[in-house]
Amino acid sequence: MSKPLNFVERQMLDHVTDGCVSWLKAQGLEVLKVQKGPVLPLITIRNSKLCEKFEGAVRVFENGPKGKKRYRFVTRFGCEVRWMEEGGEA
Repeated sequence: MSKPLNFVERQMLDHVTDGCVSWLKAQGLEVLKVQKGPVLPLITIRNSKLCEKFEGAVRVFENGPKGKKRYRFVTRFGCEVRWMEEGGEA
């Protein structure tokens, strides 16, 4: 289990997250949700044609108690950016 972040670490993480969100919005992407991820900040965006331009996107298939999920993600500027594929939630 990881130890809680101190004030400086939280400030740095918030700064990185804000930078990622600003960059995504500047690219014309709609940010839906920002949350703390297991390692990196997790930013969920709306799927659009612009998502196809991300190089190195990883496709994920998950089966869980709420059904099946299909999404893609990339890591950019210290954040995990993910978007649902069409028909990605059951």
